Amino acid sequence: MAFNINQFSAEISAKGTARQSNFDFYITLPQGLLNQTSNPQLEAFAAIGGGGIGYSLGLRCESVDFPGRGIQAIDGHRQMGFGTPVNIPYAPVHLEINATFLCSRELEEKEIFERWQDLMVGDYRRESPLNLQNQFNPGYYDEIVKPCMIRLRQYDDLGAVMYEIELREVFPRTVNPLQANWASGSEMHRLSVGFNYRHHIIKTEPVGVKEAERVIQQMAPPPGQNFRFTPF
Repeated sequence: MAFNINQFSAEISAKGTARQSNFDFYITLPQGLLNQTSNPQLEAFAAIGGGGIGYSLGLRCESVDFPGRGIQAIDGHRQMGFGTPVNIPYAPVHLEINATFLCSRELEEKEIFERWQDLMVGDYRRESPLNLQNQFNPGYYDEIVKPCMIRLRQYDDLGAVMYEIELREVFPRTVNPLQANWASGSEMHRLSVGFNYRHHIIKTEPVGVKEAERVIQQMAPPPGQNFRFTPF
């Protein structure tokens, strides 16, 4: 079909477009990172930005990936055992996402994510007599990863939530290096963090998709009956 500019304009006018800047980021952290009594050094982190660590990270999140997904497949063959292979899908692959944070003066954001990693692989970064026994001891998945979540929202230009997704069982797999150089002048540090997660949950559904499902359900025959076509 030839491209119709009027239909295109009507489509964009009816459904609009999603702007990359209309998003927010929220993260829940492991309790071990927030437990002030077990680690007094984290007391300052608990009040960052006046709303806690997760709130501060949300304000400083400059960019983030909405998650994608891949499908694992194996090569199979038809019953005769020859011919081109058939890719048989069997499992989802949830791809790592990246988020970028504007760094504060003391690089607190970098320290937060590295302390989260310390809970997973051991606190060997600090040479303290108190840490000798736990320098390389890994933590427990159910305590450090399983309770953690990232929530991403997409808004329209009026501030209404158009799309919401939650990433479950999250952890910061990669804290990327920060580059310092004289040529950058007053350029600020931006910390890029790669997150792994087990799966994601969709919290909203597009109105158009829901309407299409409603129409299909209305057209479907009652249970036990089939469509019958009457010849002309």
